[in-house]
Amino acid sequence: MRVISLFAGVLLLTACGAAATPRVLAAVHCVAQTTGLLTLPEVESALGSSATGWLAANDGSSPVLGLWGNGDAFYPGFVGRAQRDFQHSEQGRAGAAQLLHVAVASSDFGSVQMAQKWLANQRVMNIPNDKPNERNGVETIPATVTIGDDTFAYQLPGTSEGVFTDIESRVGPYLLAVSTQSSPTYDAVSAVVTLMTSLHAKEHAVCGVA
Repeated sequence: MRVISLFAGVLLLTACGAAATPRVLAAVHCVAQTTGLLTLPEVESALGSSATGWLAANDGSSPVLGLWGNGDAFYPGFVGRAQRDFQHSEQGRAGAAQLLHVAVASSDFGSVQMAQKWLANQRVMNIPNDKPNERNGVETIPATVTIGDDTFAYQLPGTSEGVFTDIESRVGPYLLAVSTQSSPTYDAVSAVVTLMTSLHAKEHAVCGVA
Protein backbone atom coordinates (compact mmCIF):
# COMPACT_ATOMS: atom_id res chain seq x y z
CA MET A 1 0.00 0.00 0.00
CA ARG A 2 1.39 3.39 -0.97
CA VAL A 3 2.30 6.07 1.54
CA ILE A 4 -0.25 8.87 1.14
CA SER A 5 1.47 11.79 2.78
CA LEU A 6 0.32 15.14 1.44
CA PHE A 7 3.75 16.63 1.93
CA ALA A 8 6.27 14.05 0.83
CA GLY A 9 8.20 16.39 -1.49
CA VAL A 10 9.63 16.02 -4.97
CA LEU A 11 11.53 12.79 -4.24
CA LEU A 12 8.50 10.94 -2.91
CA LEU A 13 6.29 12.33 -5.65
CA THR A 14 8.66 10.82 -8.16
CA ALA A 15 8.88 7.53 -6.30
CA CYS A 16 5.14 7.12 -6.02
CA GLY A 17 4.36 8.38 -9.50
CA ALA A 18 1.70 10.71 -8.10
CA ALA A 19 0.77 14.06 -9.58
CA ALA A 20 -0.90 17.06 -8.00
CA THR A 21 -4.20 18.07 -9.52
CA PRO A 22 -4.51 21.75 -10.50
CA ARG A 23 -7.68 23.45 -9.25
CA VAL A 24 -9.11 26.83 -10.15
CA LEU A 25 -9.87 28.64 -6.90
CA ALA A 26 -11.11 32.06 -5.88
CA ALA A 27 -9.87 33.98 -2.84
CA VAL A 28 -7.25 31.38 -1.91
CA HIS A 29 -6.30 31.62 1.76
CA CYS A 30 -2.75 32.62 2.64
CA VAL A 31 -1.95 29.13 3.99
CA ALA A 32 -2.59 27.66 0.53
CA GLN A 33 0.04 29.97 -0.95
CA THR A 34 3.83 30.01 -0.66
CA THR A 35 3.85 33.27 1.33
CA GLY A 36 4.15 31.59 4.73
CA LEU A 37 6.58 28.82 3.74
CA LEU A 38 10.19 28.86 4.88
CA THR A 39 12.80 30.30 2.52
CA LEU A 40 16.30 28.95 1.93
CA PRO A 41 17.97 31.30 4.46
CA GLU A 42 15.29 30.42 7.03
CA VAL A 43 15.85 26.68 6.54
CA GLU A 44 19.60 27.14 6.85
CA SER A 45 19.15 29.27 9.97
CA ALA A 46 16.82 26.72 11.59
CA LEU A 47 19.28 23.91 10.91
CA GLY A 48 22.24 25.92 12.16
CA SER A 49 24.05 26.16 8.85
CA SER A 50 25.23 29.43 7.34
CA ALA A 51 27.23 27.89 4.49
CA THR A 52 26.21 29.47 1.19
CA GLY A 53 24.76 26.89 -1.18
CA TRP A 54 24.40 24.19 1.49
CA LEU A 55 20.83 23.75 0.30
CA ALA A 56 19.65 24.54 -3.21
CA ALA A 57 16.02 25.68 -3.37
CA ASN A 58 13.55 24.22 -5.84
CA ASP A 59 10.19 25.94 -5.54
CA GLY A 60 7.53 23.81 -7.19
CA SER A 61 4.63 25.26 -5.27
CA SER A 62 1.35 26.70 -6.41
CA PRO A 63 -1.62 28.15 -4.54
CA VAL A 64 -3.93 25.93 -6.59
CA LEU A 65 -2.29 22.54 -6.02
CA GLY A 66 -4.88 20.03 -4.89
CA LEU A 67 -4.65 16.68 -3.16
CA TRP A 68 -3.27 13.77 -5.13
CA GLY A 69 -5.54 11.97 -7.55
CA ASN A 70 -9.16 12.31 -6.52
CA GLY A 71 -8.28 13.23 -2.92
CA ASP A 72 -10.23 16.48 -3.05
CA ALA A 73 -13.50 14.55 -3.32
CA PHE A 74 -12.84 12.93 0.07
CA TYR A 75 -12.23 16.30 1.75
CA PRO A 76 -15.13 18.65 0.84
CA GLY A 77 -14.23 22.30 1.18
CA PHE A 78 -10.50 21.71 0.60
CA VAL A 79 -9.00 25.06 -0.43
CA GLY A 80 -5.48 24.26 -1.62
CA ARG A 81 -1.87 23.65 -0.70
CA ALA A 82 1.62 24.97 -1.25
CA GLN A 83 5.02 23.28 -1.11
CA ARG A 84 8.68 24.28 -1.35
CA ASP A 85 11.61 21.89 -1.71
CA PHE A 86 15.29 22.19 -0.88
CA GLN A 87 18.04 19.86 -2.10
CA HIS A 88 21.46 19.32 -0.57
CA SER A 89 24.10 20.59 -2.96
CA GLU A 90 26.85 18.12 -2.00
CA GLN A 91 25.53 14.57 -1.80
CA GLY A 92 27.48 11.37 -1.86
CA ARG A 93 29.88 11.59 1.08
CA ALA A 94 30.02 7.95 2.16
CA GLY A 95 29.35 7.43 5.85
CA ALA A 96 28.50 11.06 6.51
CA ALA A 97 25.52 11.98 8.68
CA GLN A 98 23.82 14.02 6.02
CA LEU A 99 20.52 15.71 5.30
CA LEU A 100 19.74 15.25 1.61
CA HIS A 101 16.35 16.82 1.01
CA VAL A 102 13.84 19.05 2.80
CA ALA A 103 10.23 19.79 1.84
CA VAL A 104 7.99 22.26 3.68
CA ALA A 105 4.29 22.53 2.95
CA SER A 106 1.01 24.03 4.08
CA SER A 107 -2.58 23.12 3.34
CA ASP A 108 -5.98 24.67 3.99
CA PHE A 109 -8.69 22.03 4.42
CA GLY A 110 -11.45 24.59 4.85
CA SER A 111 -12.70 23.17 8.15
CA VAL A 112 -11.37 21.70 11.38
CA GLN A 113 -13.34 18.50 10.74
CA MET A 114 -11.64 17.83 7.40
CA ALA A 115 -8.18 18.63 8.75
CA GLN A 116 -8.80 16.24 11.66
CA LYS A 117 -9.97 13.61 9.19
CA TRP A 118 -6.75 13.93 7.18
CA LEU A 119 -4.50 13.55 10.22
CA ALA A 120 -6.57 10.64 11.56
CA ASN A 121 -6.15 8.87 8.22
CA GLN A 122 -2.39 9.45 8.35
CA ARG A 123 -2.27 7.66 11.70
CA VAL A 124 -4.23 4.72 10.25
CA MET A 125 -2.07 4.46 7.14
CA ASN A 126 1.32 4.96 8.78
CA ILE A 127 1.79 2.36 11.49
CA PRO A 128 4.91 0.42 12.58
CA ASN A 129 5.29 -2.78 10.57
CA ASP A 130 7.91 -5.03 9.01
CA LYS A 131 6.02 -5.86 5.82
CA PRO A 132 6.78 -3.05 3.34
CA ASN A 133 5.47 -5.14 0.44
CA GLU A 134 2.06 -5.30 2.07
CA ARG A 135 1.98 -1.86 3.68
CA ASN A 136 4.19 1.22 3.32
CA GLY A 137 7.31 0.19 5.21
CA VAL A 138 6.86 2.52 8.18
CA GLU A 139 8.90 1.15 11.05
CA THR A 140 9.07 4.08 13.47
CA ILE A 141 6.57 6.48 15.03
CA PRO A 142 8.92 8.83 16.89
CA ALA A 143 7.71 10.71 19.95
CA THR A 144 7.64 14.46 19.34
CA VAL A 145 6.44 17.58 21.10
CA THR A 146 2.96 18.79 20.17
CA ILE A 147 3.14 21.75 17.82
CA GLY A 148 -0.22 23.37 17.16
CA ASP A 149 -3.39 21.44 18.01
CA ASP A 150 -2.11 18.01 17.01
CA THR A 151 1.17 16.58 15.73
CA PHE A 152 2.07 13.29 14.06
CA ALA A 153 5.44 12.06 12.81
CA TYR A 154 6.66 8.85 11.18
CA GLN A 155 9.73 7.43 9.45
CA LEU A 156 10.41 5.07 6.55
CA PRO A 157 14.04 4.00 7.05
CA GLY A 158 14.46 1.69 4.07
CA THR A 159 13.85 3.86 1.00
CA SER A 160 16.36 3.97 -1.84
CA GLU A 161 16.79 7.73 -1.30
CA GLY A 162 17.62 7.30 2.40
CA VAL A 163 15.55 7.64 5.56
CA PHE A 164 12.25 9.44 4.94
CA THR A 165 10.94 11.41 7.95
CA ASP A 166 7.64 13.29 7.97
CA ILE A 167 6.01 15.49 10.61
CA GLU A 168 2.55 17.02 10.26
CA SER A 169 0.95 19.62 12.51
CA ARG A 170 -2.72 20.56 12.53
CA VAL A 171 -3.65 24.12 13.49
CA GLY A 172 -7.42 24.49 13.30
CA PRO A 173 -8.35 23.80 9.65
CA TYR A 174 -4.73 24.01 8.48
CA LEU A 175 -2.06 21.36 8.09
CA LEU A 176 1.63 22.25 8.15
CA ALA A 177 4.24 19.67 7.28
CA VAL A 178 7.97 19.08 6.95
CA SER A 179 9.58 16.03 5.37
CA THR A 180 13.22 15.08 4.90
CA GLN A 181 15.39 12.50 3.23
CA SER A 182 18.60 11.80 5.16
CA SER A 183 21.38 9.31 5.74
CA PRO A 184 20.67 6.64 8.41
CA THR A 185 22.94 8.31 10.98
CA TYR A 186 21.47 11.81 10.66
CA ASP A 187 19.17 13.00 13.50
CA ALA A 188 16.21 13.68 11.22
CA VAL A 189 13.60 13.73 13.98
CA SER A 190 15.26 16.69 15.70
CA ALA A 191 15.60 18.41 12.32
CA VAL A 192 11.93 18.09 11.36
CA VAL A 193 10.79 19.28 14.79
CA THR A 194 13.09 22.32 14.56
CA LEU A 195 11.92 23.11 11.04
CA MET A 196 8.26 22.63 11.98
CA THR A 197 8.65 25.04 14.89
CA SER A 198 10.10 27.63 12.51
CA LEU A 199 7.40 26.96 9.88
CA HIS A 200 4.66 27.32 12.49
CA ALA A 201 6.12 30.65 13.68
CA LYS A 202 6.31 32.03 10.14
CA GLU A 203 2.80 30.91 9.15
CA HIS A 204 1.57 32.55 12.36
CA ALA A 205 3.37 35.81 11.58
CA VAL A 206 2.45 35.95 7.89
CA CYS A 207 -0.93 34.20 7.68
CA GLY A 208 -2.30 34.52 11.22
CA VAL A 209 -2.18 30.79 11.95
CA ALA A 210 -2.48 30.39 15.73
